[in-house]
Amino acid sequence: MYHPVTFIDATCLPLILRKRFYPHPFSHNHHHASEYSCPGNTASGFHAATIVLSNDDGWAEMNIRTLYRTLQGSGHDVLMSTPPADQSSAGALTAPPTPLDIPCHYYACHAGSPVQGTWPSDHNITYVNSYPTTAMTMGIERVINQTGVLPDLAISGVNLENNLATTTGLTSGAIGAAKAASLLHVPAIAFSGHSGYPMAWKSVTPLHSRVYAAMALQLTNALLASGAPYLPGGTWLNVNFPNVELGVCDAEGDGKFVMSRLYDGMGQVNVKTCGKKQLPTEASVIETEGCYVSVSLGMAETLKDASAADQEMVRQKLAGILTCSP
Repeated sequence: MYHPVTFIDATCLPLILRKRFYPHPFSHNHHHASEYSCPGNTASGFHAATIVLSNDDGWAEMNIRTLYRTLQGSGHDVLMSTPPADQSSAGALTAPPTPLDIPCHYYACHAGSPVQGTWPSDHNITYVNSYPTTAMTMGIERVINQTGVLPDLAISGVNLENNLATTTGLTSGAIGAAKAASLLHVPAIAFSGHSGYPMAWKSVTPLHSRVYAAMALQLTNALLASGAPYLPGGTWLNVNFPNVELGVCDAEGDGKFVMSRLYDGMGQVNVKTCGKKQLPTEASVIETEGCYVSVSLGMAETLKDASAADQEMVRQKLAGILTCSP
């Protein structure tokens, strides 16, 4: 059962099960994404994008399924390409996919399943039995093979637990997937959330999954509305959502996006904003009372903070949603 976030008309969702990348043999609808957009659910000025969506928690996890539906509900073409099970500490590991010797997460596929598979009712939901980096890379390759061009955007998440560069940056499979996309010249965002726990796709959609998906869509559409190039070359956005709390941080409009930095290096040169010479750290942002979301720009090759010039480019592109931390 899917409980849509406030700005998505649930009656539109069944119409947006796109078959662009993997046409269903019984589907004869080949509309453009804009023809599927539901009234009242799009950000002003954004364009419908081709997005590859991955994670490190597995293809049957609630968070990614909720984000998948939310992105589709906003009019985007989305191909989901993830590992079939949890690969949370895989980092940037990569390997050729192999047949499954154990069932998928939540028994969403059986042992002995092939190296790649698709969801029976939606062929744009796919797994690749390897690491998140491999799944993201193969998803991007599939889009290129089907469309002849790179996808507009790659998204990893929403990850179960925050991915702060100082604690999980080098080991996170979600960040590894975003890094892989960036190195393939696809703008990439990694979304991670403080609240939540592993939950199968078929459960009742919890509040945190809906709130995080809505916030992720808000930032995604703001970035798309800014026009290409969406991010400086060779970078990725690392976005961390705070704890979901009733009455404080429990709706899409509650999120306050703050430009932050990955590492607490006093010698760093950051973009000057909010009257300060240095950006706040990710941890300090999400720990601030009031639903603050950290938005950091990292270099994919090194996983270090991007330059002040690149940070300034992103600050200008997201100026419409960014605020200052108290």
